[in-house]
Amino acid sequence: MANELPHGRAPARAVSLPAVIARPATAASLVVAGLVLLAVVIRIWLTRRIPAPWIMGDELLYSGLATSFSEHHHMVFRQQPWPFLSIYPAVVSPAWLAGSMDSTYSIVKAMNAVLMSLVAIPMYVWARRLVSPVYAVLVVVLVLLMPIFVYVNEVMTESLAFPVVTTALLAMALALERPTIPRQALAVAAVLLASATRLQALVLFCVLPTAIVLKVLLDARAAPPPSLRRFLPSAIARYAVTLTLLAGGVVAYAAYKAVQGQSVHDVFGQYRGIESSGYTFEGVARWTALHVAELQYSVGLIPASALIVLIGLAWRRAAPTNPAERAFLAVAMAATPWLVLEVAAFASRYSERIEERNMFYLAPLFFLALAVWLDRGMPRPTGLTAAAAVIPAGMLVLLPIEGLLNVSITSDTFAFVPLLRVSSLFDGGTTDMRILLGLGAVVVALAFAVLPRRLAIYVLPLGMAAFLALSSYSVLGSARVQSVAALASQGVAPNDVSWVDDRVGTDAHVVFVNNISLAENPHTLWQAEFWNRSIESVVDLTVPPHITLGRPGSIDLQTGRIVTADPLASGPVRSAPYAVAPASLELAGQVIAKPGSLLVLYRVDHPLRMARAVTGLYSDGWTAGDMALSQYTTPGQRSGRLVVRLLRPTLVRRGLLGPARATLELGRLRIGAGGELEAGGRIVKRSLSLAENRPVVVRLRTPKPPFLFQLHVTPTFSPVDIGLGDTRQLGVQLTSRFVPAGTR
Repeated sequence: MANELPHGRAPARAVSLPAVIARPATAASLVVAGLVLLAVVIRIWLTRRIPAPWIMGDELLYSGLATSFSEHHHMVFRQQPWPFLSIYPAVVSPAWLAGSMDSTYSIVKAMNAVLMSLVAIPMYVWARRLVSPVYAVLVVVLVLLMPIFVYVNEVMTESLAFPVVTTALLAMALALERPTIPRQALAVAAVLLASATRLQALVLFCVLPTAIVLKVLLDARAAPPPSLRRFLPSAIARYAVTLTLLAGGVVAYAAYKAVQGQSVHDVFGQYRGIESSGYTFEGVARWTALHVAELQYSVGLIPASALIVLIGLAWRRAAPTNPAERAFLAVAMAATPWLVLEVAAFASRYSERIEERNMFYLAPLFFLALAVWLDRGMPRPTGLTAAAAVIPAGMLVLLPIEGLLNVSITSDTFAFVPLLRVSSLFDGGTTDMRILLGLGAVVVALAFAVLPRRLAIYVLPLGMAAFLALSSYSVLGSARVQSVAALASQGVAPNDVSWVDDRVGTDAHVVFVNNISLAENPHTLWQAEFWNRSIESVVDLTVPPHITLGRPGSIDLQTGRIVTADPLASGPVRSAPYAVAPASLELAGQVIAKPGSLLVLYRVDHPLRMARAVTGLYSDGWTAGDMALSQYTTPGQRSGRLVVRLLRPTLVRRGLLGPARATLELGRLRIGAGGELEAGGRIVKRSLSLAENRPVVVRLRTPKPPFLFQLHVTPTFSPVDIGLGDTRQLGVQLTSRFVPAGTR
């Protein structure tokens, strides 16, 4: 065989598989591949613990956009055009080709698990440029243990944005390390892709030029040039391609918008206006400090300390650095303040809570800093190490944890979720938690600063992994509680959540008439809409309306018709053959499904209108001091009798409430001079006394619809005054039914 080889070439030696695996770099790559596969399998298995979406209405919105893209290859929501948010709905849209929403939801979660786990690849590639294989594997392990992976269970952009934004940060580092034209073009393209994945990533357009300046300064510190004045312009000129692409892109976009006659702020899409929404310096500064403290805690403090040491050493020229490490530090120093500032400013104006979910992309940079610090032999210069240990621990100790541990953090601030759950076990609640947190911060700071290296090399990575694993376990448990509660909000069995589709088919057009406010349980609406593809539009009757509750609508008080001022929504509403509504709303039409006590499906009698509307009557049957019932339709539009049952029940003990006086009035419905409803025509009036715990049944003759029934009760009472936890002012318990003329 040797004679058959080209002249001068020696025969290749066979390489056995054990020999390949024995190579550290190859073995590490195989381990990382196995970790990614294992992570995907475990995450998909864990998705079974989350039976329903619960971060609404974000998940509902992305689900709706994915549905429309799957069916029509463009994105609309509730049959209305929607500003661009992300390419994520298009990426996961194939899941909506499944036959049922149950299958679709399972497929989406599996796709999310694959997408999000891919973040390990750019992190491993980046780590291998900086550290030995074993520490590169450590970075991958820490990233895959992050609590943010609970988002694989949510129909949201995080699963795609995490690997894409991380790749963009890596591309920046590669371009800074060796600024060739292809690398610089790739960095700008990666930033564009990240921004298309999640609009908040537009901040990377600020990160990239900032990182260039920092890299140039670090290069100057590493090898002081003869003349800094000559060095800086020439060094920055090496990144001319990047700066030109960024500047050219801004100019081209501004010109494009000018030709369209639109504002350049349209780039923010649905978030347009956030760039000028009355931010204050004090508010932004306060929330920036809170976000920095929480970010350092979310990564376990030690990686933050390691990053501080590395930056200090690089700036002081106390340790040799290579271009790859300086590029990494430049990206970390640029990305951290920009992302934190962006998120903190938003929180100061809109949410007033720490938004970890919008800055978790920084965590891998901290883990990478930890790996570099460990790989460099854990350098501990005295002054720098003291500052690096004290700053993260001190900010955590000073964090006003008592005001931050509340239920609002469960979807946005995952690092605090374990603290919230554990604090409920202490008699002192958050006060005891502050003490425990302070002690833990001191222990971690001492471990970073003084733990012997022969122990720290094992203890610190294992401690980090345990911290992240326990946090992830707690966050998953919290998410499960939220998910199960959201699923139950429809009031149907878990295997019946697609009950509307099961009754009328997924291709039917159903409108949801909503009167559930954000202060109540809007998941009743959101879950029904998510699980039933046939629900295509929503009319919101609440005051004030909210964008997540549907298109604003109202009831014509004279006719009971449901109308909307939006001309785009009025057509679908008028033509819908079916409607779903809460049981408290009675629509004109035939009831064709009512699987629980909360929602009803109607075959609509057009035009879409109320059968009757009630005010002053609570869902538990109690009235306020004044109650009114507007009856718009009756069988055959006939007259008849309204049968009303009134009860003043015994509460706590007999005699506590005393009797009440009730005045009943019924007549034809008409609109008064002031626009209020009033009874007209031949009015039927009754006045009666209600003794405690003695029901009274009254039968009132009605005209043909529409007619109005009104009730006034005096005196009212508040349950809180008799030792119960209800602050409402109540009158009596009331039930009513209409009996058409000629029936018994």
